[in-house]
Amino acid sequence: MKLVGTASIVALLLASYGTASAIALATPLVSTTAPHIPECVVTNTSPSPVTLDVVVRDYYGVLVIPTFDDCAPDLAPQASCSVTGPAGTDMSCSITASSSRIRALIGVYDSSGTLIAAVPATRK
Repeated sequence: MKLVGTASIVALLLASYGTASAIALATPLVSTTAPHIPECVVTNTSPSPVTLDVVVRDYYGVLVIPTFDDCAPDLAPQASCSVTGPAGTDMSCSITASSSRIRALIGVYDSSGTLIAAVPATRK
């Protein structure tokens, strides 16, 4: 009985440790006009893979259907992924990750692919 209780406490501590390093980030809404393209970029600075979820919304809070999304649930160490919205879409990004060692931003690109604005994500 005592061993089961100890195992439960250890499991609880390990579970709380895993969630303690989790992070939620968000960018402000960026307003774009066509042909400008909004894109969320997430980078894992950790030496380990992280689990993440990237959600993009428009001005009204409605989910944006991305034109490109390579942010799989698992992001490799030192890798980046991005979610691109349609040209002219006002967009914000919300990122939830299993590690605090991620960085994110929302960028706006012109029609030639040149970055014209970048706003970093901050903790929610």
